[in-house]
Amino acid sequence: MSLAGSSLIAVISAAGSRILGFVRDLLFASVLGAGPAADAFLAAFRIPGAVRRIVGEGGLNPAFVPLYARLKAENVQIARSFAQDAFSALALGLALVMALVEMFAALAALLLFPGLATESTDLAILYLRLAFPLTVGATLAAYLSALLNADRKVAAAALAPLAVNLVLIVCLVWIRRQDFSSSEKGIWLSLAAGASGFVHLALVSLALRRAMPWFRWRRPVLSPMVHNFLRLAAPTTIAAGAAQVFILAGTFAASFLPSAVSW
Repeated sequence: MSLAGSSLIAVISAAGSRILGFVRDLLFASVLGAGPAADAFLAAFRIPGAVRRIVGEGGLNPAFVPLYARLKAENVQIARSFAQDAFSALALGLALVMALVEMFAALAALLLFPGLATESTDLAILYLRLAFPLTVGATLAAYLSALLNADRKVAAAALAPLAVNLVLIVCLVWIRRQDFSSSEKGIWLSLAAGASGFVHLALVSLALRRAMPWFRWRRPVLSPMVHNFLRLAAPTTIAAGAAQVFILAGTFAASFLPSAVSW
């Protein structure tokens, strides 16, 4: 694809993401309002959202694309082996992180939004456990998108992330038609958030299967090339995390005032 075509797709994707995000937030306000359940959901949603942006969107592309392109120029088979090994290692790492979050969600809630009322804290712990799978699906999708970008298959990589907001918007529209309590609305939204990451992953996987039929799941191997990839990804991940730290800090401070997280 030409530079102009790729740039146009990137612009459409960025604009679509902002528009859908705005619609999503309007529906959040309409469906959840401001209160204990809204505070709990929005606080809990900050964590998988932040991890997704730090690791998936911020840290992978800048590290993976140049390394894969260089290896591909030298030896196609080595590049393909590296791509599969890195994906398997990343999937294993994310599975371990998700297991830790599921086990220690209460500790995460205490550290990141300690000011929430007891009712909101209990809901936030539940919502975090239900929504955190978003991180796994979206981060793996971001890795596969980086692989597609490295092979100049940019359309699916750019447009598939819109699925996250689309799934949440569909869920919010459906919830508006139901007679749910505020806490039940939060449960359904958390489930939708968790599922949206895997919808994103499924869309990218379909594009990858057509573009790169050689790509397969392999037993995780921490090869020297995977170590090099992780080393290169570390500084970009840290840089991407700076803005998210401020957002989490804002949530931390807002948790001490009723409905402040929602507002």
